[in-house]
Amino acid sequence: MTGSFVCNKSKQLLMGLFFLFSIGNASVYGFERGPIIKVPLEPSAPNYYTSTAQNGCEHQVTLLRGTPFYPVPGPSTANILSMFTIPTDQNGHSITSGSASAYRCYAKVQQISPSQTYDVLAVWQYPVCNVGDPVSTITSETICTIPDTIPDKGINAGQPQSGSCIGNPVNTATGNKYAEEVDIVSSGGLSFSRYYNAKGLSGGSSAGSSWNHSFQRSLYVNPKIITATRPDGRTAYFRLTNSVWINQQAGGDVLAQIVGGSGW
Repeated sequence: MTGSFVCNKSKQLLMGLFFLFSIGNASVYGFERGPIIKVPLEPSAPNYYTSTAQNGCEHQVTLLRGTPFYPVPGPSTANILSMFTIPTDQNGHSITSGSASAYRCYAKVQQISPSQTYDVLAVWQYPVCNVGDPVSTITSETICTIPDTIPDKGINAGQPQSGSCIGNPVNTATGNKYAEEVDIVSSGGLSFSRYYNAKGLSGGSSAGSSWNHSFQRSLYVNPKIITATRPDGRTAYFRLTNSVWINQQAGGDVLAQIVGGSGW
């Protein structure tokens, strides 16, 4: 896999070790963000983690449809018209607002023969604070404090900082393999690129399960925390403090609501 990267190759190993050392000696309070979504896969595979329930739903259904014992039929017998999630409370009842303790993932299936359309419950998904956490009392509106000893896969996805990677490159904090592929560049200024992250939280796109593209970005809005996914797959976390959305990373993107509340 080839692409465009930011790495000082003459210093990358030394700087990578320095980067790891700096993580262990950073400020003790870490940063705050909203929960991530834990998506169970087949019993022999590790769980999948992403920034939104919709991303997790699309990833699991696309990956497992048609496999033995999975409820969503494969492409030879049915078409998938859409995939959607329904938030639920701690008792599994559907809710339209407030804290979600889980999400039901559905696929709207159009069976080929005999022709019929129906919804299939594919999987339950759960909010957690960190990769590997058990399902607990975390909800969609929980504010998670991330310690400095756990490098966040969302923040560390996307274009690596100079000196933070080794190899082709791999981010030394998370083991994330990153690649950028430029597909279109026109004389009029239009361009289209794809971005690969082996261990990001963006959930991928129509370009592939681990790929984002230059026209892809999203906001996942909770009352006190907003997760912003950038085109290169990196996520940024904003915390509402004194009516101002503060980026939980030093510097970087700025987030403000349009006057009247019509957008961001």
